[in-house]
Amino acid sequence: MAMPGDQETSQIGTQAARYGAVGIINTAIDFAVTNLLVWMTGVMRPMALFVISLIACSVATLNSYWMNSRWTFARAHRKPSNNVLAHFFGVTLFAMLVNTSVFLFAFQQIQENLSLAPMLALNIAKCVGVASAVVVAFLGMRISVFRPARIEGFRDRFRFESLGGSWSFPVQMWVILLGAVIARAIYLSLTTSVRGDAVNYGWIASYISEGRWEQIDKGWYNPFCYWQALFYLMGFGNISAAIASSLIPGVLLVVPVTWLARHLYGERVAWLAGGITAFHPRLVEYSCNGYSESFYLLALTVAVVIWTVSLQKQIRHIALVAAGALIGLYFGVRNEAIAFLALCLTGTWAVLWWQRRNPEPLQRSLWELAPWRSTASIILGFALFCGLYCGVSQAYLGHSGIFKRTSVLAKRYSEALDPMESAREVYGSKRLKEGESWSQELSLEQIGYLIERLPRNMLLTLKTLPGVLLSPLWLFALLLPLFAHVGSRTRWIQWPLIAMLVFPFCVYPLLHLEPRYLLAVLVPIHIFGAAGLVAFCCFVGDRGMRALLFPVATTGLLASSLLIVGWRGYQLERRYQVNRDLAEWISVHVGDNDKLIGCGYGFVSTTGFLAKRQTVSRLWDDNPGNIVDFVRENKQKWLVLYESFLRTSNPELLPTLEGGVPGMELAFEALDHNQQRVQVYRLKDSRVAEIDEEAKPIRGNK
Repeated sequence: MAMPGDQETSQIGTQAARYGAVGIINTAIDFAVTNLLVWMTGVMRPMALFVISLIACSVATLNSYWMNSRWTFARAHRKPSNNVLAHFFGVTLFAMLVNTSVFLFAFQQIQENLSLAPMLALNIAKCVGVASAVVVAFLGMRISVFRPARIEGFRDRFRFESLGGSWSFPVQMWVILLGAVIARAIYLSLTTSVRGDAVNYGWIASYISEGRWEQIDKGWYNPFCYWQALFYLMGFGNISAAIASSLIPGVLLVVPVTWLARHLYGERVAWLAGGITAFHPRLVEYSCNGYSESFYLLALTVAVVIWTVSLQKQIRHIALVAAGALIGLYFGVRNEAIAFLALCLTGTWAVLWWQRRNPEPLQRSLWELAPWRSTASIILGFALFCGLYCGVSQAYLGHSGIFKRTSVLAKRYSEALDPMESAREVYGSKRLKEGESWSQELSLEQIGYLIERLPRNMLLTLKTLPGVLLSPLWLFALLLPLFAHVGSRTRWIQWPLIAMLVFPFCVYPLLHLEPRYLLAVLVPIHIFGAAGLVAFCCFVGDRGMRALLFPVATTGLLASSLLIVGWRGYQLERRYQVNRDLAEWISVHVGDNDKLIGCGYGFVSTTGFLAKRQTVSRLWDDNPGNIVDFVRENKQKWLVLYESFLRTSNPELLPTLEGGVPGMELAFEALDHNQQRVQVYRLKDSRVAEIDEEAKPIRGNK
C-alpha cells in the first residue's frame, strides 16, 4: 500500500509533468507571437520589445489559466476558492515581469558579448526569459494559487528557532570574512580597474590630502573623499588608495549582514546570507573599483542593525544617535538618502501605532517606551553629522557640500536612456563650467523631464535588475511568507530592513538609474532569500532530504557566484587594457603639467587617472574644427578620441578616425577589446611648446 508521502510525491510529479506540457504549449505561443510582432514591426528597441513581450505573455497567459485550472492543478487544493482567479493572475503578472526583465537583460548581454544575428539573439534571450518565468510561475501556482493543505500545516508549525546551531557568531563571522577576502583577492588578481566616478573621487581625495581645496570639483565632493584621502596620507598611490577605500568597507559589510541574519532567523540563515554577500559578483566588484557604494552601504547596513535592535529591546539612546549619524553619512554621499530616513521614520511610527492596537503583549522596546525620544535621537545624530560635514565644507570650499549634483534633475536626457542626446546636452556648446550645477531649484519644466523619463526608467529598472541580483535568492525571499509564519512582532522589528529593500525602487526609477544604485536591495534580499531557502529546504526535507538539500543549494549558489566574479574580472580587464596601454604611452610622451582633452563620460578621465595626468572632457560637436578650437582655447595640445564613445554618443565624428583631425597629427593609436580605435592627436601649431621628438605616430594593436 502506498504511503501518504509517496502519494503526494507522485501527485507533485504528475503536476510537474502536466505543467511542463502546458508550459511547452505556452512557450510556443509566446515565441510565435513575439517573432510575428517583431517581423511585422521590424523594431528591436527596448521599449518596443517590452510591449511585444507583454503582448506575447498575455496571449500565453489566457491559455495557461484555462489548461492549468482544468487539468494541471484540478485537484491540488481542498476546495475551490473565490480568490483563485485573482491569485492566478497575480502570479502570472509577476511571471510576465520576470520573463520580460530577464529577456531584455539577456538580449542586451548577448548583443554585447556574442556576434550573433539579431533574430537569433532575440530567440535565445526569449528562451532564457521563458525558462525563468516557468520556474516562477510553477512555484507560484503550486504554493500560492493551488496551495495544498500540507504547506499550510507546515507554515503553522515551522519556526526558525527550532533549527538550532553549533557555531558561535565570532567563529562564523571570521569564516565568512575569510571568504569575502578570498573572493576579492581572486577578483583583484584578474583586474585592478579604477574607472568612471572612482576617478573623480580619487582626484578630490588627493587634493584634500595635499590641501589643494581650490581645485576640488564641487559636483563630486562628498564624505567618501575624506575617507579615501586617509590612504593618500598613509602613502598609498592613486590606484591603491582608490581600491583600499572601497575594499575595506566592502569586506566589513559581511559582518552586519551576518549578524542581522543570525539575529532574525538563526545560524543557518546567517551562513547563506553572509556567504552570498561575501561572494556576490556586484558587491565584490564595487568593493575593488574605488566607487563609494561599499562605503555608504556599510554605513546604511550598520544603521539598520541598530534601528532593528532598538525595535526589539531597550538600548541606549546614544546608539540611535550613532544610527542617525550613519544615515547622515549616507546622505552626504548620496543626497537622496534623505528619502530613506523619511520612509523609515514614517513606517516605524505606522507599525508602532498598529502594534499598540494589537492584542499581543508588548516587549517594552526602546521605541515602545519612548517613541518621541527615539525619533529625536535619530534626527539628532543625522543633524550632528550633516552639520559637521557642512561646516567643514563651508570653511574650506565655500559651500555646504550637499545638493550640488542637481544635473540629474535638471537634464532632459539620461546617459543610460539617450546617450547621444545626453552627451550633446552635457558636453555641447551650452556645457556648464567646472563646479557649476544645472539649477538650484526644481522648475516645472524639469519636473516634466522627470515625468517624461519615468516609463523608460521603469523599463530600464526591469532590464537592469537581473544583472544586479545575479542569484535566485529573490525568489525565495518572495516565498518566505508562504513557508514561514511571520508574527506581528517579527514584522515589527523587520521594518528597517524592509525600508532598505523598498527605498531604491521608490526613488531611483523616478530620477536616474544606474545598476549600482540598486545595490542596497541586495542586503535585505540576501537575508530574506536565505531565510526563504532554509524554510523551503525544511519543507522538502520532511521527505528525508533536509540534511542534503540546503548544503547542496548553498554550495551551488556560492560556487556560481564565484565563477561570475572570475568572469567579470576577466571581462573588465579586457575592456580596461586599452586604458593601460594609453596611460603607459602618455606617461612617457605627455608632460606632467599637460592636460588631456578627450571624450567624456569617464573615457579620458580613466586614462588620465592611470597616467596621473589632469583631463578635460572635450566639446561635443559634429565639426572637428570646433573641437580643435576648444583644445586651443584651453591652452592644451593633446586630444584623445575613443571610437566606442563616438559610436554611441557622437557618430558624426566617426569619419575623423579615418581622415584625421585638421590642424593635428596622429601621435598614437591602440585597439580596444572590440577592435575599436583609440587615437591620440597633438597640435601641429608652432605656437605650442615643442613636443618630444620621440612622440611620433605609433600604432598599437593590444
